[in-house]
Amino acid sequence: MTGTKLTGLELLETRQLMTQKHRGDFTSTTRNSLWQLPHQFDRNKSTVVEDTVDQHEKMCMLYFNIMCMIKFFVMRNPVVVVVVVVVVVKVVVVVVLVVSVVFVVVAVVVAVVFVVVVVVVVVVVVVRSRIVVVVVVVVWTIFNYSSTCYSQKPRSTALS
Repeated sequence: MTGTKLTGLELLETRQLMTQKHRGDFTSTTRNSLWQLPHQFDRNKSTVVEDTVDQHEKMCMLYFNIMCMIKFFVMRNPVVVVVVVVVVVKVVVVVVLVVSVVFVVVAVVVAVVFVVVVVVVVVVVVVRSRIVVVVVVVVWTIFNYSSTCYSQKPRSTALS
């Protein structure tokens, strides 16, 4: 095969055989669907658009390699995997707890600030209204006293 140029059909069949041999039938279905798309395959020249096939093969190889690495690591180091899973779960739990505590603290701070603002507003309103009430009561008392003083007739004495 060295030195010969493969047609698109031969190239596709060779890649399908390679992928079926190494990875089972994971990619052959997708490649067959590429074969049937008219804009991906020119039946007159028997060539496949290489970019699409290459990109698909790279993605499949990446997926396959990642899965193989994970499987190899898990099979060779099950204790390490258990420890890593336990540590990850603990970290997630701690993060969730910290976020929950922060949320509760923020909620309490907001509630305290709200209560303080309401108390200050009520105190200011009551103090101002008391000043107004005191001023009104003082003015009314002065006016009422002065009007009653001038409206009273002199007392009659026994001599008169």
